[in-house]
Amino acid sequence: MLNDLFGIQVRSGCSCAGPYVLDLLEIDDEKAEIFTKFITEDSEHRLDKDNDEIPHNALMKPGFTRFNLSYFSNDEEINYILDAVEFLASDGWRFLPLYTYNQENAVWRPRHLSMENHSNAYHSLQMINY
Repeated sequence: MLNDLFGIQVRSGCSCAGPYVLDLLEIDDEKAEIFTKFITEDSEHRLDKDNDEIPHNALMKPGFTRFNLSYFSNDEEINYILDAVEFLASDGWRFLPLYTYNQENAVWRPRHLSMENHSNAYHSLQMINY
């Protein structure tokens, strides 16, 4: 939504320092094990305490959004990004009906765009009004 609503390009944050991120997000060992059961590809490791299989769901992977600031970013640009993040943190849920997601790979996309081929991505660029 940062891109769609504000033109801010970001990426999902996967962590290279897993234990640090678990601590940062206040995820203890018990919670980490639950998340792991949802995101592991190995169905033998997706069993709950009753040995029932937990469905694979990549959306359960904890993470964060990353953006980079240039050394040359001015206060106006930085405040624009921070205001956008704050807006989405409080009101982003209101836009969820406009999106759909793939449970297997956690990819979100606007409902009106099919991603069957890359020509649709080009089509979305044609929808920009100047």
